Amino acid sequence: PYECSEQVFNRLYANALARHIAQSDPKIRRVFDTWKTAGGDTLDSPLEKNQDLKAVLLEETPWLRQAQKESEARKNVGILFDNNRLNDETDRTLRKLAEMQLPDGAWPWFPGGRGNNYITLYITTGFGRMRHLGVKVDIAPAVRSLNRLDAWIDRIYRGISLKHRDENHLTPTIALYLYGRSFFLEDQKIAPRHKEAVDYFLGQARKYWLQLANRQSQAHLAIALKRFGDKDTPPLIMRSIRERSVSNEELGMFWRDQELSWWWFRAPIETQAMMIEAFDEVMNDQKAAEDCKVWLLKQKQTQDWKTTKATADAIYALLLRGDNLLASDKLVEVSLGGQTIKPAQVEAGTGFY
Repeated sequence: PYECSEQVFNRLYANALARHIAQSDPKIRRVFDTWKTAGGDTLDSPLEKNQDLKAVLLEETPWLRQAQKESEARKNVGILFDNNRLNDETDRTLRKLAEMQLPDGAWPWFPGGRGNNYITLYITTGFGRMRHLGVKVDIAPAVRSLNRLDAWIDRIYRGISLKHRDENHLTPTIALYLYGRSFFLEDQKIAPRHKEAVDYFLGQARKYWLQLANRQSQAHLAIALKRFGDKDTPPLIMRSIRERSVSNEELGMFWRDQELSWWWFRAPIETQAMMIEAFDEVMNDQKAAEDCKVWLLKQKQTQDWKTTKATADAIYALLLRGDNLLASDKLVEVSLGGQTIKPAQVEAGTGFY
């Protein structure tokens, strides 16, 4: 509902990803077209169609709102993937984002405001992630922001007195910068005037990654260091992260260090998304990445992902690599008393029967 840079970008992100998904498989497009044009009770939630609820009116249960929201969500998904709407909305949000960008490449939180380094870094990183997924999107606005971001890091470095430069100055924001900047090393190399600062913080990352006591930032560093050419430190970081994990069949791989915090770098969904990306890219450990996806999907199964930022990060991680979750036609197998139930009237897209 807000026209801040973060939400405008995440609308672009959602529409660009939706277009990419729809174009990646004709079967997916057919399902969404069916949902968009379906009539009757086709799109009703299974809760609303469940005849066994006659004895207890659905309206009298706490699941009414859930059923209504699910039905509405299905209809909205069909609309979301309308090809004309996708193209128009993607172009419109990209144009709006470009208009909001300031001459020095920064984005403000709101139109007309001062440039903000964090939101600029967030948006630039998002553009890098989209391209990393293979999404066709104009990344020129992100490339325009690189000089601003590099100069910002250089100012932070110059602000550290010489006698204190051997101390730990690594922060979650620095880790995010190194990660975000690593998407664009081929587009624009680090300028000589900023290279000293970037090299300094890469050295800090190698030395102090363990003191940066949150997994999201450690994963940022592992991926960034690998892309900047460090072959030794990233595996050490990921082995440490794995040693702290817990695994079981129901929840997959997860960590017990979750906490209620307003700090962005401790957000649980975004952190789990980074675990998936880091295990995949740094360790090439497909099993660990798939196990991490289980926990992420379980959070969506019982609730939503809460914020636009969390949802964007989750979708990015799920689509990145590994098993193609969208291509699977496998149905749930149900058996009662040793007798397997044969599927009938299977619902397109969801597999309900």
